[in-house]
Amino acid sequence: MFWLIIGVLLFLLIRNQFDMQRTGKDVRRIVRAAGRAARSAVRAFRDSAQEARKEAEARKAEKKPAEGEEAVSAAGAETAETKENRELLKEMERKAGTAAMLAGVPTLSFPENDPKYDSSRKYTYA
Repeated sequence: MFWLIIGVLLFLLIRNQFDMQRTGKDVRRIVRAAGRAARSAVRAFRDSAQEARKEAEARKAEKKPAEGEEAVSAAGAETAETKENRELLKEMERKAGTAAMLAGVPTLSFPENDPKYDSSRKYTYA
C-alpha cells in the first residue's frame, strides 16, 4: 500500500512538472472524490439496510393477526385463493396510487399540423 501511494505521488509530481502547489491541489481533489465515494457507499448501504428492516417489520406485522381478528390455527391456514386475492388487492392499491399521482401531473399538448410548432420553420427566414 505504501508503494502504491508513493507511486501515485511520483506520477502526480511528474505530471505537474514537480510543482508542489499543483500536486497538492490534485491530491486534495483525489481525497475529496474518494471521500464522496465512501460517503455515497455508506449512504447506499444504510438505505438498503433500512429498507430491509422495514420489509422485515412488514412481514412480521403480516404474520401477526390484526386486532379484532381471530387467530387462525395452523390447520385453518390461508388457502391459495385467499393469498391470491390479497396479492391482487395490494397490486390494485399500488396501481390506484400511481394513477392518483399521474392525474395531478400537468401535461402539454401540441397540435399536430400547426405551423407554429413546426420544427423546420426555425430554418426559414422572413
